[in-house]
Amino acid sequence: MRQTRAASTQFDAAATEKRIGELQRCVRDHLARQDVAEAVAAAEELVRTTTDAYGDGSEQGNPVLAAARNDEALCRKASGDFERAAELFAKAAQLYEACAMGNSASCATALHNLGACYKDDAATPGRRKMDKMMLLERAKEALDESALRRVNSPAHDHRDLPALASTKVVLASVKRLDGDAQGAARDLDEAMTSLRSVLQESPAAPGVATALAAALNNRALHAKQDGDHEEKAGHWYAEALELREGVLGERHPLVIQTLHNIAEHLDARGDDDDAFEVRQDILRRLDVSDADADESFAAASSAYADSWTPPPSK
Repeated sequence: MRQTRAASTQFDAAATEKRIGELQRCVRDHLARQDVAEAVAAAEELVRTTTDAYGDGSEQGNPVLAAARNDEALCRKASGDFERAAELFAKAAQLYEACAMGNSASCATALHNLGACYKDDAATPGRRKMDKMMLLERAKEALDESALRRVNSPAHDHRDLPALASTKVVLASVKRLDGDAQGAARDLDEAMTSLRSVLQESPAAPGVATALAAALNNRALHAKQDGDHEEKAGHWYAEALELREGVLGERHPLVIQTLHNIAEHLDARGDDDDAFEVRQDILRRLDVSDADADESFAAASSAYADSWTPPPSK
């Protein structure tokens, strides 16, 4: 009888872990397709399944539940619920800390995403000046802490560069929102230089191309906002698009985001015909009509903006 129960328990554990893995992939797939409502539903089921199997983590924490909370937070952020998303990212970090993983890459990721969430909340149109300043300060604290935890991780090595560079990219956006345009440009240039060096030495290094693309995209966006006097924005956008398409495919939200930015850049230059062609390309890739284009793009841009997702292991 004991052997039968033991075998049954092992089978149930294996089935639960398999289901958790399926739900994690489901959440990411829905986000990639801009199905935010479906992603939220899958994330909620993921948290329920994980909690039923491992408890709520209130006593000793749990890395599986922490990862589930992080995924749920990504979905809440994509839906525009920044307050709830911030609570969940913070909870994920606390759960990692409770199981002695405070200096892990996973905890650093949750803190990075928390900082990005505060940054996006601060950028919400109509935000009061004092609230904006408070959110930007919280963003800086979370992002600085994320970088510190990642560097102090026992497993820290050169493979952490894409994640650290991504954190610097978000910090640059925070500085930009806080009125420090020169500091933002400096951070992005440093990130671009280090990532280009790694990409040249190891073209297949996981996460490097997408991290470099994010830095290029934001550098171009800021240059465009400043008038692009050196006429570098178009080049940076083109490089970002090539990198993102090569890694993510032509319909990924980040690719669509870059194309949208290119169209706006062309508009600013007065190249209306070229901008129109780029927007038609976006519609073709998303397989939507003009009437649905704005909603589809909004979901695409919010689903992944500034969040860090570790590249899949090979």
